Amino acid sequence: MPGLGLKRGLADDVVIAPYASTLALMVAPEEACLNLQRLAAEGFEGQFGLYEAIDYTPSRLPRGQSSAVVRSYMAHHEGMSLLSLAYLLLDRPMQKRFESDPLFQATTLLLQERIPKATAFYSHTAELSDVQTTTSGWETPVRRLSSPHTPIPEVQLLSNGRYHVMITNAGGGYSRWKDMAVTRWREDSTCDNWGTFC
Repeated sequence: MPGLGLKRGLADDVVIAPYASTLALMVAPEEACLNLQRLAAEGFEGQFGLYEAIDYTPSRLPRGQSSAVVRSYMAHHEGMSLLSLAYLLLDRPMQKRFESDPLFQATTLLLQERIPKATAFYSHTAELSDVQTTTSGWETPVRRLSSPHTPIPEVQLLSNGRYHVMITNAGGGYSRWKDMAVTRWREDSTCDNWGTFC
């Protein structure tokens, strides 16, 4: 999901992760199953199941190859895959276990929060030329900061009235929930080296 990454240029990477298809069994079981069968038929399966990833990014491939298989198995991806299979085959056992816990029930409204239609800071969709989106109504203008090296830091402030985030063009910044600092930050216009992304 290139749009979720902080690193620029992720949309140029073409990497297939078979475990993502296993996770997709929860939302599109037939399509995901066909994709998993196709990946296995193309030889991306090892002794312990499907490999971690298949990289099609031209800049990282050896000369004359169209893909490179990442021949590893990550335990957390295997675990998520097992939970996805249990979701499909055993009627959501882990979800039901969490939903029965009163502490978890108190936070279930957060799971229903919708993604805002207007973007506030940077839209990665410009990098994805094959994706077309349509929006209706008012849209927040997109700011693009091209350099971290400015005489005075440029900042972006985001808030819903309770949760506040400030980030500078050099990656400095902070977040705050009401009056409680979630991350620490010190104002320094010369270095701008305090914050999560520095």
